[in-house]
Amino acid sequence: MARNNSKRSAIELVTSTSLVERNKLMVLYLAGQTRDWSVSGVYIWSKVLYLACQTRDWSVSGVYIWSKVLYLAGQTRDWSVSGVYIWSKVLYLAGQTGDWSVSGVYIWSKALYLACQTRDWSVSGVYIWSKVLYLACQTRDWSVSGVYIWSKALYLACQTRDWSVSGVYIWSKVLYLAGQTRDWSVSGVYIWSKVLYLAGQTRDWSVSGVYIWSKVLYLACQTRDWSVSGVYIWSKVLYLACQTRDWSVSGVDIWSKVLYLACQTRDCMGHPKKALWGGDWFNGFKPNQTTEWVKTGEWRHLEVCSSTRLTKDG
Repeated sequence: MARNNSKRSAIELVTSTSLVERNKLMVLYLAGQTRDWSVSGVYIWSKVLYLACQTRDWSVSGVYIWSKVLYLAGQTRDWSVSGVYIWSKVLYLAGQTGDWSVSGVYIWSKALYLACQTRDWSVSGVYIWSKVLYLACQTRDWSVSGVYIWSKALYLACQTRDWSVSGVYIWSKVLYLAGQTRDWSVSGVYIWSKVLYLAGQTRDWSVSGVYIWSKVLYLACQTRDWSVSGVYIWSKVLYLACQTRDWSVSGVDIWSKVLYLACQTRDCMGHPKKALWGGDWFNGFKPNQTTEWVKTGEWRHLEVCSSTRLTKDG
């Protein structure tokens, strides 16, 4: 019943609008061709805003959308602009305008260029889904609901299906270009330059507290020092982290192939005598890569020392 009332309200809105206004905006031209969708509680049926790109600006129930934002709205079955929710193919032309706002959540220019290529996604609070931030690297800085991300950090976000920026969680392929800027921050958790170069090569990973998953720290060896949520790791410690599927930096525990280059730095901060079980993880290394590696694949138990090399236990 409520849906029928909403539909009647929408139809009355169309029919009661003057001919001049209808011809000027042509906002509700294709109303009724799809089932239903919503704009901030006011139900209007899809393909309504196809020609909205032809006018400079307009408003739907207090939610202001600037020019050429909804060009592709007619190509999807249904979508919604309710509060801060925007569904698929809504923001194709957002890159062509200087800046615009969706219900107080400001997105700067060219950030949502590839939003039209995914089926559906949402901007709710701090959540951004797939292919939203392709062109974020082309602007100096921008903000998503108070969570600041600096330039060129999200270049490869368009290449993954979906991901999320929620609190301190960053999923796959988000930080490819982080190495090109000096420093940046994700919700108070600071990561220094060139730490996350290979993040784009893994399916998904997380920066939650002190946990870092696979292929995150490839370029850590190129910087002097950096920190992940107060847990300091020194340079060149995590070079081979990219070669394993997943691992964790939780406290002082570091798993497979993480400390290969620990012998090249002053100290490896793994607590002396901290054991690593290598097993077949260490197969494939060439002999004599370090002074202690005599035969490939023979070691079953390694320990990390605070000296300058890895040693065999027992």
